[in-house]
Amino acid sequence: PAVCAARLPDAQADDLLSTVDALLPDGEPGEGIIAHHSARCAMEVALLDLITRQGDRSLADLLPPRMGQVQYSGAVTGGSVDRALKHAQMMKTMGFAHMKVKVGGEDTLVRVARIRDQVGPEMGIRLDANEAWSPDEAIQALADLAALNIEAIEQPVHRRDTNALPRIREASAVPVMVDESLITPQDATELIA
Repeated sequence: PAVCAARLPDAQADDLLSTVDALLPDGEPGEGIIAHHSARCAMEVALLDLITRQGDRSLADLLPPRMGQVQYSGAVTGGSVDRALKHAQMMKTMGFAHMKVKVGGEDTLVRVARIRDQVGPEMGIRLDANEAWSPDEAIQALADLAALNIEAIEQPVHRRDTNALPRIREASAVPVMVDESLITPQDATELIA
């Protein structure tokens, strides 16, 4: 409500970014919310888009690029193995060098093996289990998948099961990444410890 009632800043203002930042709520998230960063980011992007479009100004004017190019990776979401193969082929055709494949179901090994066969050994493949496995299931799955040249596994176990991550990391040649386990600064401190 506070954002909707606010007067939007002029798109030509030199301090547009800090003005938009001041419009957005800050502080602790509400009950049942781990962190509100994603919602705040969505509001910030929407406001900046609205303001810069109204003022016929590019966001690049405010945030000039720091790199000449950016490398994107594709994502193969859930669904059937055939659907995953179609997405993987699309990404290969479009020239992606890396992709992330959602895994965690009973078809994980078949899904990843068929994708690897389709895209070849050159394409980097990262996996994202989205908290689907127990620690023992993660260790077994990664042992089964290791021969497929997997770059990393993202969030193999539940976000709060951070004590299992070192055991999984030690038991597997596949590097382990967190996602859902790293939301707050406190999460970062606990994961580093």
